[in-house]
Amino acid sequence: MQESKYRADIDGLRAIAVISVIFYHIGLSFPGGYVGVDVFFVISGFLITRLIVKDLKNDTFSLAQFWERRIRRIFPVLAFIVLVVLSAAYFILLPLDFKECAESAISQSVISSNFYFWQQSGYFETPAETKPLLHTWSLAVEEQFYLIFPLVLPLIWKTSFKRVVKCFICIITISLVFNIYCTSHFESAAFYLPFTRAWELLSGGLLAIIPAKVQSGKVKKELIAWLGMGLLFAAFFLYSKDTAFPGVAAVVPVLATVMILYSNTTKLTSLGKLLSIRPLVFTGLISYSLYLWHWPLFVFLKYKHMQPSTVTQYLSFFVFCFIASALSWKFIETPFRKRLILKTQRTFYFCTASVIIVITTASTYITLQNGLIKRFSDDIRKIEEAKNRDLDIDVRYKKRLLKAKTLQIIGNKSKTPTFIVWGDSHAKALSSHLNVMAKQYNISGYCATKAGTLPITNTWRLKHGKKIVDLKQAVVDFILENEIKYVILISRWTANIQDFNGTTNRLITDSSDITPSFTYSPGAFSRQLKNMISTLEEAEIKVWILQQVPYQKFNVPRVLVKKITKNDNTPTLGITLKEHLAFQALSNKILQDISKTSNVTILNSDSLLFDKNDYSILEIDGYPLYRDRDHLSKFGARYLEPLFLPVFDTITSKNK
Repeated sequence: MQESKYRADIDGLRAIAVISVIFYHIGLSFPGGYVGVDVFFVISGFLITRLIVKDLKNDTFSLAQFWERRIRRIFPVLAFIVLVVLSAAYFILLPLDFKECAESAISQSVISSNFYFWQQSGYFETPAETKPLLHTWSLAVEEQFYLIFPLVLPLIWKTSFKRVVKCFICIITISLVFNIYCTSHFESAAFYLPFTRAWELLSGGLLAIIPAKVQSGKVKKELIAWLGMGLLFAAFFLYSKDTAFPGVAAVVPVLATVMILYSNTTKLTSLGKLLSIRPLVFTGLISYSLYLWHWPLFVFLKYKHMQPSTVTQYLSFFVFCFIASALSWKFIETPFRKRLILKTQRTFYFCTASVIIVITTASTYITLQNGLIKRFSDDIRKIEEAKNRDLDIDVRYKKRLLKAKTLQIIGNKSKTPTFIVWGDSHAKALSSHLNVMAKQYNISGYCATKAGTLPITNTWRLKHGKKIVDLKQAVVDFILENEIKYVILISRWTANIQDFNGTTNRLITDSSDITPSFTYSPGAFSRQLKNMISTLEEAEIKVWILQQVPYQKFNVPRVLVKKITKNDNTPTLGITLKEHLAFQALSNKILQDISKTSNVTILNSDSLLFDKNDYSILEIDGYPLYRDRDHLSKFGARYLEPLFLPVFDTITSKNK
């Protein structure tokens, strides 16, 4: 649209977006509140395109001035909060978490935090809640857009208007199709990468270049505006962690935002007037600071087990966030944006570069010093050491490795591999000590692990798509082609067939026509495991399956550290054997039933991991057996050695 005057309704819409994101993050309704970020993307694309087009029409566009304005808008308060986060993290986070925080600060300094977090756990995964700078991924996407877009738009602007529109539509279409494909095949990449998000920013950009005369009547605009808001709130309340996102689902909040922006261009609708009320406008004005402040504050509170749970605590959280945001908006954002501070371009860039160097240098030092581990006592260092892995090789299986007919080898690599350890992140947690045991037995084997991926062929989670089926089948083909005679399966079995923290996105299916459910998934699990075992046994392959280790109610290392810092000497009790058996009953029954009709041996760790009072053992001599709430630490892996001695005895005796 050609109108370029200030629009208060846009700040009101920003307020709705940031509130939805905050509500989602802290668990207050809005299960789909994360789409507020998509609203921000569309608004940013709309406003930035409008500014560039205005300058192009007036022949006053300057790349240098554009980038300076963007840096003045984004960097000062972001840098301040990153420094605050690093300072607070020094006192709050454990070494490994502090190290990861520093790594994310470095990635943000070089405008690549979205790529950094892409390589970490997914946005909707629990470990993400320990990363105080996770929310900067969306800023990186916008910053990357600001780097490329002003280079391309002036070039195509020199052509005809119709060609400009066609270019926008073409790129939007390509990006959207790529986004939909990646959501089905590479979900994390679809969420974080700029190529899969570009269509959202460009959708706002396309709206900005449409001539003002292309308008609807008053009644139609009212309908469009309220329909857009209805669609937006439908996404807020109907979407959840289980929704395949972004993908096709992202079209709804993007279209809704475009509709709201479009309908209020020349004259405000009743919705536009509502969005223009002072409280919403002010919240929109401070929305950038509010977005930056809320997440690290919530992470730190949760890290210290102080996250809000009562009405008073939630109100206190919001009041603090609003006060901090209002202050940073008034004393950091506004002065820099209006050139009241560091007025000359040279001085501003010098100071910006200096701050980046300070953040990067400090963060690099923290990373190299393993999160400044020496600041803690020996007792806490013991606990922190449990979170490190002994195995310094990558045992994840990937499409390219299987195509190359190779997998990572553990044990004595001079020997021909005779066994394979296959599973998810639970298998990876044990792979370090299985590597040690294989060396002790002077044998070698393959190790194939992939987080969140059940080692059973012809099964998949909706968020992974059927592509994972081919990958898992390739593992079985690899086993058969390489004449591997021993297979050890390790996984968090229960997460694939029953309730996990109230979500269903981990449930599996084996049919494109049937949605995973608590009633269907167990049958698919049993059916396909039997089929796979049958295939392996036809090739005279011996299979061991490790039943899932106890799943604790809390992050074990963090609770142990908290008790040390508070001089709390009361025993820390893990889950009871009764609770464990009840939780694992379904998966254990399926595994036991399969063992009765096959030559599969079930490995049960309960006798090792529960004490005489039937409480799960959490630590021995100060060393935790877990590195979180369900993955064994390297000490826990060692503690299971007696369970695997018969396995390695069998492998070596058959090979003599």
